[in-house]
Amino acid sequence: MHNFGMDILALSETHWAGPGKRNLDKRYTILHNGGKIKEVAGVAIMLSKTTSTALTNRTPVDERTFTARFADVDTKSAWSIIKKVYNRTVAASFGHAKRPKDQWLSETTWNLIGECCNLKLLLLRGDVNNETVLKNQMSIDLDTQVKRRTRIDKTSHLDKKTAMADEATKLGDYRVA
Repeated sequence: MHNFGMDILALSETHWAGPGKRNLDKRYTILHNGGKIKEVAGVAIMLSKTTSTALTNRTPVDERTFTARFADVDTKSAWSIIKKVYNRTVAASFGHAKRPKDQWLSETTWNLIGECCNLKLLLLRGDVNNETVLKNQMSIDLDTQVKRRTRIDKTSHLDKKTAMADEATKLGDYRVA
């Protein structure tokens, strides 16, 4: 278990009678559950020392099944550690440096998005009349313009990224793009 970095190992076809606990090497604990006689095959789990200290409850269900409950770990710190390990592994494996996200929407597009939001707010607040119908049509037109500008900005951004990748390939630096 130690060589493979495992904390829990499931065992089947064990021949210990009834439920029980055995210590092995001071590093591992075996929890088992079997029939009333040794000849009936049962099941067991082998736990590392740290995992066995987190065990809070073990309940035999039948000779081939038992449940084990473990103390809850702090998930935020666990995920923090997992993310750090993955980031280090990715950086070492692929050479990617963490860099800020590219802003690919232009100022013109952001301004159109702002106008569209303001117009929709006016529509939500306004009374139903002829002016509302006109504003509704303006809103639809603005939505169309925003979508068109976004497609143009995205295409432009991807063209720049492609040019950067081509340049990096010519230089032999595969980490730039």
